[in-house]
Amino acid sequence: MTDDNARPQGMETAPEGNSPDGAGPPPQDMRLLTLVVVGMGVVLVIGFAFVVGVLIYRSSGDTKTVEHPKGYFGTHDVDVARGQKVRAMNMTDDRMAVLVGSDSAEEIVVLSTKTGAELGRFRLNPVSGLAAR
Repeated sequence: MTDDNARPQGMETAPEGNSPDGAGPPPQDMRLLTLVVVGMGVVLVIGFAFVVGVLIYRSSGDTKTVEHPKGYFGTHDVDVARGQKVRAMNMTDDRMAVLVGSDSAEEIVVLSTKTGAELGRFRLNPVSGLAAR
């Protein structure tokens, strides 16, 4: 007689080293496996926390801010033609006028002292012999 639920011959009792039902490793090996899995999980969590910490440190650190005096607007370029030199300058609270010129032409450049932006230019064109001197 053959029974489908019958165990093969020699398997009636649990072999040494296996659990009594024959479904997996013995309890002592399960404890060791659990400890190893938990240990690897802890290592992963610590590593992830370290990477996040380094990212936060690098993104927030090493940004040096320089405090400037009130009204500081940085460095701005003022275009002056080749051969022209600054001949005079006059300044008020919010504007600065710079007279630049060469032997042949002069112009007044008006700048904002708050932003450093050029507000405009006045070209001085000689119209009579008196203004050409």
